[in-house]
This record gives sequence, structure tokens and C-alpha cells, in this order.
Amino acid sequence: MSPVTLPSSDQIAAPEVADRLRGGEPPRWSDAQGLPLPEADSPWRRRDILRAGWIVGVGVVALTICWYGASGEPAWHDALPWLVGAILASVFAAIGLVSWLLAGFSAVRAQERAMLSEIATVLTPALAAMLGQETDAVLTTGLVTVAGSTKFHHGECQLVRGKPVTALVAEAISGRGLSACGVCHE
Repeated sequence: MSPVTLPSSDQIAAPEVADRLRGGEPPRWSDAQGLPLPEADSPWRRRDILRAGWIVGVGVVALTICWYGASGEPAWHDALPWLVGAILASVFAAIGLVSWLLAGFSAVRAQERAMLSEIATVLTPALAAMLGQETDAVLTTGLVTVAGSTKFHHGECQLVRGKPVTALVAEAISGRGLSACGVCHE
């Protein structure tokens, strides 16, 4: 079996995409649609950091107050309310940390989807040409379905790319009993 040689980005992509891939300008997915990379290479937006910081800060202050209150009580039953408060403060601070992590994971996932979509847009014509398959010249931008399918998709959905599709109108969706694609209609 002979090795497969992929064409360069200059050979397969439109000039503006090739410039982005070579580093001529930042990739579209790093700054489009308000994705959270405004200043640095960080998945967190300023508000995510501030929200998590305030929640954790309030939890730490409450924990410190509970510690100080419990330290002055000689009997354990007198310190018990302070212990309950300290546990609740710890849970509150942990919620702040979890919200910070979830915001970062969500932002990374959105960036990954955008990046993979752009890579697929660039590589699909090249791979189809190498395999000798025809590709659609224009991506459909409305709602579409594939013959025999029970789902409807956005025209840009990866699951219908390269397949013969039929354009839909809103009335046809309910009339044909189609349900939304789980990938492109999240």
C-alpha cells in the first residue's frame, strides 16, 4: 500500500483560509461569536473569574469566621453550630471552584467545535478529491434532511455534509414527523 500524501493548505483552501492556516491572521475560531479568548490564551472570561473569585472569597471569609467562633468555645456542643457553618462555607467555596471549572470546560468545548468545523471545511474537499468523490459546491444554510431520515439538520451539520440533502421549510418538519438532530440542534 502506498503512503497517502495530503496536499498543503495552499492547494486545498481558499486564499483567506490558507493565510489563517499559515499564520497570516488569527484563526476565525479564536475571536468569532464572542468566544472567550479576548486577551490571552485562557478559556475563562473576566466575568467567570470574578464570579468564581467572589464565591470562593465569601466561602473562605465565612470559613474563617466559623473557625474563629469555634476556637473560643471550650465545649464541643457549643462549637457545633460553628462547625456546621464551616462545612456550609466549604461547600459554598467548592461550588465557586466547580463553576469556574465548568465555565472553562464549556469555553474549551465551544472553541474545539469551532476549530474542528473549520478544519473539516478546509479538509473535506481535499479528501474527497483524493478519493475521487464529488462534493457539494455550496453548503446549504437552512434546514435540511437526508432521504429516509427521521431527523432534520442545519445545512452546515457534519452528519449531512457530502450527502444529497433536501431543503426543508418549518411546515414540512412537523408534517413529516421529523425530530431535531442531536448534534447540530443542542
